[in-house]
Amino acid sequence: MYSSRFVLWLLFLSDFVQYTQAVERTTSDDEGPEEKQLTNEKSPNEKLMILVFGGNGFMGAATVERLLQDGGYEIIIVNRGNWYWDSRTRIKPHVQHFFCDRMQPIRLCIDLVEFTQNKAIDIVVDFSAYNPFSIKEAVQLLNNKIKLYIYISTDSVYEVCLKQHTGNSKESDALRPEARDQRERFSAFDDYGHRKLQCEEELVNQQHNGGFPYIILRLPDVVGPRDNTYRWWIYQLWIKLGHYISKPLTVPEFLNSRPISVVFVDDVADIIANVLKRDSLVHIENQAFNLANSEPLTLPSLLNSISSELGLGNVTVTTDNSNSPTYLYPSVRRGPVDVTKAQQLLSWKPSPWEHIVATTVTFYENAMRESYYVQQQQDVINALESHIAADNIKLLYKGFGELYGKTIQYHELPAADGRDEL
Repeated sequence: MYSSRFVLWLLFLSDFVQYTQAVERTTSDDEGPEEKQLTNEKSPNEKLMILVFGGNGFMGAATVERLLQDGGYEIIIVNRGNWYWDSRTRIKPHVQHFFCDRMQPIRLCIDLVEFTQNKAIDIVVDFSAYNPFSIKEAVQLLNNKIKLYIYISTDSVYEVCLKQHTGNSKESDALRPEARDQRERFSAFDDYGHRKLQCEEELVNQQHNGGFPYIILRLPDVVGPRDNTYRWWIYQLWIKLGHYISKPLTVPEFLNSRPISVVFVDDVADIIANVLKRDSLVHIENQAFNLANSEPLTLPSLLNSISSELGLGNVTVTTDNSNSPTYLYPSVRRGPVDVTKAQQLLSWKPSPWEHIVATTVTFYENAMRESYYVQQQQDVINALESHIAADNIKLLYKGFGELYGKTIQYHELPAADGRDEL
């Protein structure tokens, strides 16, 4: 999908890649909605049992933290035991954790299997399923045991579907082509979107076969503190260290004025918390919802927002007309998403853009100076010196020293061996 190794490398830094037959048609039309309750069946002193697949990464940790703040939940998180950023202290002590590699059969996660056999799970929130196998295994483990499955999906699903209009992508656009060759071509074009849509389809199929209800949240690029891909942070440093980086800040020509969607990580956590507080799932179960910031945004305006928050005014952006431009947002080509449905049925009210920018810029400015985030600092510095400022690393280090008080020892980068290291 992208010609830039840089974008692919960044995406593989995160734990998730490190990224339906229309879901709109999954609700039966010949029966009225059954009243599903989430909280009323619990006694006043009983806590809802929430099982979170993931819970240690960018969105998962933010959501778990929000649920811990709300109280009233017993939270179990299931992951491979990696603790990103400060989640080892922010999350781990306050939850029950089970190790599980979802690329393996879930029956091998013996402690988790025994727990689910002896405890009643109310709700599942899944941040870590990136292939249909993971969903199938979860369904096998949890069928007839839960009241709701919230699956975190992506706007990349629209990249493998037949979108028949030029407007913002709507939930009903998630229809694969009927022709096999076209389906295969679309799937090869965006394997991530293909696999995430397969995950959605597994949830749809199990519900059609008498399984548990689900809600699918389709997210565009997520922004905010503690992003494991470092994309915002790299842009922020590229802007702030501009005088120490000879490579100009660039935007591909096709993105100069093209609208894009992003969503704030705290808003994702808030909407999940709000769903869990509902007494009823009527009108929202077995459906997909797009979530995104509702204010108009382009890549140049995003970069200018960062620059302004840094106190640098509007940033100079160079148009890149090359065949392999470097850019970090957006990760899709089919444009922004329509959030009307979420506004109507989920009361979706995202944070003001100014708040999102201020919160995110402040976090990364502080993170560059805090000793707790030494590993993340080294990761983002490595990204800059490898892909943005490789022609004059000494000057880059000088900038870190003068602007952040960081002393970095110069070292020669190893020669490329011609292979992609993702």
